[in-house]
Amino acid sequence: MKKAAIFSAAYKGFVLFDTAKVYETEEAAGEMIQEISRDRLIIITKLARVHLSDLKTFRDAIEDSIKKLGSIPDFFLIHSPYRDVPILAVARALEMMKQEGIIKEWGVSNFELEHLDFLLQHNLRPAINQVEYHPFFQRPDLLKFCKQHNIILQAYRPIVRGKALEHPTIQHLAQQYKVDPAVIIYNWLLQQEIPFVTTVNSDIHQDILVNAELITFTSEEMASISALHEPGEAGRTCMKDDWFGPFTEDVRNAWREEFS
Repeated sequence: MKKAAIFSAAYKGFVLFDTAKVYETEEAAGEMIQEISRDRLIIITKLARVHLSDLKTFRDAIEDSIKKLGSIPDFFLIHSPYRDVPILAVARALEMMKQEGIIKEWGVSNFELEHLDFLLQHNLRPAINQVEYHPFFQRPDLLKFCKQHNIILQAYRPIVRGKALEHPTIQHLAQQYKVDPAVIIYNWLLQQEIPFVTTVNSDIHQDILVNAELITFTSEEMASISALHEPGEAGRTCMKDDWFGPFTEDVRNAWREEFS
């Protein structure tokens, strides 16, 4: 998200800003925060593999994020279930920092059900799990698991970089309700109690969100959108092997290692 877009979105009343160290957007968000009431904002940032190699690097990354943002973000997320990172040590460090008041909440991104279950087995519960979720790629089992364990499932890439807006089912409902196709998808998510993040670099997209109507779909309409799910993982668009490889015993052992 570009600096100008961040400021524009803030002035239009946007509340949630999703940043990450690898996005290089923390500094711009920090400048925006200085001009907007912090109390009305929700700030997310994420730590990537390069920031999780050892305890010092991890702590330095946390401090750097807070410095660039000019305040403590509401959520620090482990960006992905990296297979060669001591995830349990990272999660424990984040939980300890939360207890000490150094951070507010911690969570994860791109974690599958088995990853979350592994954390819970070690008494570590992330507050949020940010994952790809949209009509073409739905996660009913993951959503159910998150709700059962009081973990927020937050959807990213909800309109599939514009692809979902072109589908006849979405366009038909948009014409029926006289709204932009994106509004159909956003309401479909909200009706399932799924919060979402989406890119709003353009004024047009920002205005669509700001002026979006709240729609209550019938069960038939909800089902027609849900029916767009593609078999298995065919609808997934984010396909990084180091994120979504098998959760083998070797990976579990790597997750059990301590910080160096």
